[in-house]
Amino acid sequence: MTREIILFGEFNSHTGTKVNNPVVGPYGETRINDNGKRLIDLCESHNLRITNGYLKHKMIHKYTWEQHTRNLKSIIDYIIVKQKSKFQIHDVRVQRGINCGSDHYVVRGKVYLPIRGRTSNTDKHEDNYEKFMHLKYNLDSFQHESTQYLYKKRLDEKLTAKEEFDLTEIYGNIIQSLHETAKEVLGEKYKRQSRKMWWTEETEDLVEKKKEIYQKWLNTKRYEDKPEYLEIKRKTRRTIIAEKNEIWDRKYQEINTYIGGRKCSEAWKFIKKLEHQKKKVYTCQ
Repeated sequence: MTREIILFGEFNSHTGTKVNNPVVGPYGETRINDNGKRLIDLCESHNLRITNGYLKHKMIHKYTWEQHTRNLKSIIDYIIVKQKSKFQIHDVRVQRGINCGSDHYVVRGKVYLPIRGRTSNTDKHEDNYEKFMHLKYNLDSFQHESTQYLYKKRLDEKLTAKEEFDLTEIYGNIIQSLHETAKEVLGEKYKRQSRKMWWTEETEDLVEKKKEIYQKWLNTKRYEDKPEYLEIKRKTRRTIIAEKNEIWDRKYQEINTYIGGRKCSEAWKFIKKLEHQKKKVYTCQ
């Protein structure tokens, strides 16, 4: 079949999570019900993919249905496409500023549609653009004249290295050259560290898991589900305390090594800020 299929709407199904699965992704809701099983079977028989679970977002941006009076949340609205589709699904998330009716949120999907008649070279440039589009570079380096000169020189070499005759190929080469030059000269800028210096991937996974188990307990209200929630809650608290203690101790050690007037003054201000949070007293050497 050459025709595309897009299904979207409320399916009232919990499809769970799976790793390396063509139908269900690893970032959805862990719960699964009978409607979810039937929906998965339907998608498997028709080679369809439930796109919500393939994109990593915070849980607050995944829940499509919420009942405030009972504090219940779940994912029951989906966007489904063919597994081998020409449509490129770049993002699926909830638009919380808009709600449909009383308890549903709008599910927004970013879909890139292919243009008929594109050549293989165009597809290659699109793939390169997708590879570079999420990268960020160390733009602070542009303050130095030597970096500016090197960037201009490298970019000029890349742009004149090839002769494209098709407008799409010229555009693709410009995008690729800009990103490659920035990566070589400026270097990639790593993800900005959270204001919470102690926040790690392990902590984030535990918090997300705790939220899921809490939602499960709220939905079922079974006594046997509550101990699981209390255990993950205690484990999360212990992990956060350990991470906080480790990062604060490391910062104190770094500050105590500062020598000199200005650095010592800055260190003293930072120590006062840490003392407010950890209730310890250190002196600046």
